[in-house]
Amino acid sequence: MMALHSSYLHSGRRIFCKCHDPFSEHPAITNLDVSVDKSRQWLRKQVATSRSLHFFALAKTLYLFTADDIVSIIIPKTVCGIIVPFAGTLLRRPRSAAEVVLRSPLVFLWIWIHLLLFNVSNQRQAKSIMEDKVNKPQRPLPLGRLTVQGANKLSVGLFPLATAVSLAIGGIYPSLVFQALTFWYNDLEGGEHWLSRNLLNAGGYLGFITGAIEVAVGSQTVLFDEHVFRWFGLLAMVVSTTIHAQDLYDQEGDRLRGRKTIPLVFGDVQARYSIMVSMTAWTFITPLFWRLKAVGFMPPVLLSVFVGRRMLNISKRSAKEDKRTFLWWNIWIISLYLLPVSARYFGA
Repeated sequence: MMALHSSYLHSGRRIFCKCHDPFSEHPAITNLDVSVDKSRQWLRKQVATSRSLHFFALAKTLYLFTADDIVSIIIPKTVCGIIVPFAGTLLRRPRSAAEVVLRSPLVFLWIWIHLLLFNVSNQRQAKSIMEDKVNKPQRPLPLGRLTVQGANKLSVGLFPLATAVSLAIGGIYPSLVFQALTFWYNDLEGGEHWLSRNLLNAGGYLGFITGAIEVAVGSQTVLFDEHVFRWFGLLAMVVSTTIHAQDLYDQEGDRLRGRKTIPLVFGDVQARYSIMVSMTAWTFITPLFWRLKAVGFMPPVLLSVFVGRRMLNISKRSAKEDKRTFLWWNIWIISLYLLPVSARYFGA
């Protein structure tokens, strides 16, 4: 009886092992499984594509916030931040060229993030949106790439981001000062009156330079020579008395929003002459500050003459030509930024 039971169980197991799902090989079921697998693969590709498109759309939006300032801010400030430190005339502890060049991507990152911070804060303002629809329709908000609410959230997030980046790579004190000036300029409307506008612009330009230098040398606190603080003060005076060169090509938009710039308050011609006279004076004062030989005067003098002629040339008085003149003004400013380098080689 036990033998029979064992044989039965053994036979049962054998029969059970040979059993299979009668539907598993059905053509309809097989096709359904294949279709499901293909659908899952398609969905994964769509999600990956959607994420890629979202990333590139965001990257383009951020780029458009800063695109107008690549030539006037990002490139010259990055170059100056890299070149000036190893000149050895500004720092008590100069760095080698190799050390500074290796940190050049960080210099670029610091400048770009702070420019983005300022531009988003500026372009999200209601008056700025109205002005950009006339003067700069290629910017993100007039294009509809971002809502005002989205720009507000982005602006709020960029302040702690700039602080965190500065703590990580250097330039924390220039960053904090720059953020305060940004809030004053945009949210407290410091940029609406010509006097505070020019002074705040001067502070912003100095913030970019000092921050770039601190990042380039890899130190949270750069040991500047006492002579350098007077140099920075002189540069602030240079920028504040000539920066309204940027307002010459923006007069239509400034008039629309009610901004009181020097060209609109005192007149276009008077603004041009004030810039030319100031540039001429500073072109000689700044090289004398560094006690340069005659050859050290040449770059700023030649650029000053060129910019002055463009500014007073009646045929060059249009928004398009004035914008080009402002780019040349930036090159002239760069020649002054680099005077400490010239002092190393052409000092008296």
